[in-house]
Amino acid sequence: MCIRDSAMAASAADGPVLAGVFLSVAAAAFTLAEMLHATVSWELSVALAPDAAQGAYLGVHGLAQATQRAVGPLAVTAAIATGPVGWTVFGVAIAGTCLVQHRLVRERVARPGGEEAAVEASDAAAGSLLR
Repeated sequence: MCIRDSAMAASAADGPVLAGVFLSVAAAAFTLAEMLHATVSWELSVALAPDAAQGAYLGVHGLAQATQRAVGPLAVTAAIATGPVGWTVFGVAIAGTCLVQHRLVRERVARPGGEEAAVEASDAAAGSLLR
């Protein structure tokens, strides 16, 4: 948000070159965040799954991504159409689901053996990325 707002202010006050710089930085930051999210979300779906149910967990994870791609544009369109109230509700809903997910993941990792499994899976994922 801050970079986008800076780009908008720069386009009005300082011209298109500075606005272009801010937008390029924003695009690079967004791309980096997406790459980190993709890696972490797949990592969690594998690391937190019981050995016998990893396929099912990955299937649910893929279904969740498909649902996100289908519902996301509708939710953002609704937020845009309703103005500031819509964006507030949208932000609160996202923050609420993040808090619920954090609590569920934290409890799972805190179980005996859960943290070691997550670390082992993380090391394995990092090793496969380096190959």
